[in-house]
Amino acid sequence: MISNPELKGKPLGVQQKSLMVTCNYEARKLGVKKCMNIRDAKEKCPQLVLVNGEDLTRYREMSYKVTELLEEFSPVVERLGFDENFVDLTEMVEKRLQQLQNDELLALTVSGHVYNNQCVSMCFLLSPLLESW
Repeated sequence: MISNPELKGKPLGVQQKSLMVTCNYEARKLGVKKCMNIRDAKEKCPQLVLVNGEDLTRYREMSYKVTELLEEFSPVVERLGFDENFVDLTEMVEKRLQQLQNDELLALTVSGHVYNNQCVSMCFLLSPLLESW
């Protein structure tokens, strides 16, 4: 879609041989899934636009650009694939917590996903900071 803006908003799939290796959200809304057989994908979504994905050079280049961008925010970035990265934001969060005032800390709420369903107590995280006040 970046190289061909006319495809924006249309159901789009990337084809390698007889498989669709990935697709955009518009295609997914219409029942198309990644790793689907091309014939099955076209049955589900006749208006599906397919682009050749045999040459991964552009995808690889863009993937590295995204990783480089994430590394501007954290030194700990792990590539998990072309379109996935793990970013450890611990240092950034700890610095931000140290900048907060005591009353801001008491009103702090946290939400998000914790890797491996580990429970993290907010009191545990804040206790070293509160002790310094």
